[in-house]
Order: sequence, then C-alpha cells, then structure tokens
Amino acid sequence: MERLRHAVRIDRPLEDVYALARQVERYPAFLPGYTESRIIEERDGRYLLARAALIDGQTVRWKSWVWFTENESIDFEQSEGP
Repeated sequence: MERLRHAVRIDRPLEDVYALARQVERYPAFLPGYTESRIIEERDGRYLLARAALIDGQTVRWKSWVWFTENESIDFEQSEGP
C-alpha cells in the first residue's frame, strides 16, 4: 500500500483549520481543481466519498473512504479510480 503524508504550516488555531478541512463536501469551494466531493455512504464512522477534479484539463473521478481523528488527522483510503 502506498502512503502519502503531507504537512503545511497554517497560522490559524488548529480547531479552526480542522473544522474547515473536515467539511469534505465543501472541498470544491476551497480546493483548486475539485469539482465534486460528496458523501455517498457512511459505515462505522467512515465515509465513502465520490470525488472529481480537473487535472490537466480532464475530469478525473474516484472514490475514497475518509475517517477523522479529531484535531489530529484526516485519513483517506482510495477505493476506486486512478
């Protein structure tokens, strides 16, 4: 399994940043390229997302599971797509 970890420094309170990042269905509003991010299933505290983004002029679609560790991490696991 491939793992990707990404970190950035944001000069805001952790709780504020985490609250925004947790709103996965709003990703198209604030993440460049995202055109869709919607919850299509919930199971055991995990959410299956249908997502799409414009990459190199083409729409790419995929599905991934997301789960949250409050104010610590947001984890995604690819389930379908590229």
